[in-house]
Amino acid sequence: MPLAGSIVAGSSGDCGGIEESGGCLSMRVEDIVQHPLPGYGAPVALSFSPDDRRVAFLYSPDGTLHRKVFTFDPAKGRQELLFAPPDGGGLEESNLSAEERLRRERSRERGLGVTRYEWRARRSGGPSSRAGIVVPLPSGVRNFSSNLPLFVQCMNVLPH
Repeated sequence: MPLAGSIVAGSSGDCGGIEESGGCLSMRVEDIVQHPLPGYGAPVALSFSPDDRRVAFLYSPDGTLHRKVFTFDPAKGRQELLFAPPDGGGLEESNLSAEERLRRERSRERGLGVTRYEWRARRSGGPSSRAGIVVPLPSGVRNFSSNLPLFVQCMNVLPH
């Protein structure tokens, strides 16, 4: 049975309590099952840097489920993109294990791309004394604590 372009709440003459000025309220199927879900247009996972000078957050500027890591500097009033995973490098439905899919389902996590990050506390002294961000990805871990980002690739090695 083909789906209609729109559905109407209630039957003829009876709107089931859902009324519009001209009659019954019509709603498209696409409006009911839209993705991303409401709330994905706002930044999530906000956290302050260890020195309280920056705020990091996950955000999808194009309104999709694929999030990226942004930082905001309140002193300068400027936000910048810190990290966007390369094509195929972020979390995608296709590169999830069965356990990870079930875990994400239980926690109702729908986000893709970058789904989490952690601040790395700064070390006292040394060339890399600046606080940074660590982003775990299926392909490896990215460390943004110095001028040059560090990438540690994951290897599929099973213990004996």
